[in-house]
Amino acid sequence: GEAAPPGGGGGRPPPAHTGRNLFFDAGCSVYRKGKSHLLGGDAPVPGGTLGSLGASALGPSMPLFYSMYADRCATFDGIWGWEARPFQPAKWWNGVPLEVRHKLRFFNVPITLDGPADPLLTIGQVAQPEDFVVFKLDIDTYDVERAVVEEIRTNARKTNASLLIDEFYFEYHFRTPLEPRLHTYWPGRTRGGSIDDAMKTMRELRELGIRAHFWI
Repeated sequence: GEAAPPGGGGGRPPPAHTGRNLFFDAGCSVYRKGKSHLLGGDAPVPGGTLGSLGASALGPSMPLFYSMYADRCATFDGIWGWEARPFQPAKWWNGVPLEVRHKLRFFNVPITLDGPADPLLTIGQVAQPEDFVVFKLDIDTYDVERAVVEEIRTNARKTNASLLIDEFYFEYHFRTPLEPRLHTYWPGRTRGGSIDDAMKTMRELRELGIRAHFWI
């Protein structure tokens, strides 16, 4: 992908960004914040937290990222989301604003590798080098997450995702002696690797030119 460049030299404005702004969200949860419209009316989210629906501490990721990038003059032209937890389609879409619905594709299935629900294959098929591509990965299943990250890092399956992704957000569920406090919301199947492994992975992705960030 190609991000809009910073200011040009010699007092000249930077070249215009001619591509699209695309967001791919693996582990997207719901769209609307605060209340769950998937349970009917204004029913509170089960357990009183968004975390029980797979959202982060800051709320569901799609509206959060949409707003965050729009505030920086990068409104997404296309959004793709995958979520393993089953939801009623009509109630899920009821939370999506009208101005977003026409550009959003939601797949209520677990992501897979080298199949129809593979986000990296989707990125490779949809994105172009001139596009600005943002990818967020947080599915709470360590083995699958690591396989996705390894494909980004090595391009072994020739998805070319590493050539197209500009920014990458990843909740790396590493193991640590602080587990009783840090991993309150991380089930055992989500964890693997160490803090050193996490830092090494993110450094290697940045060396590829991908702005890799930890996500919570």
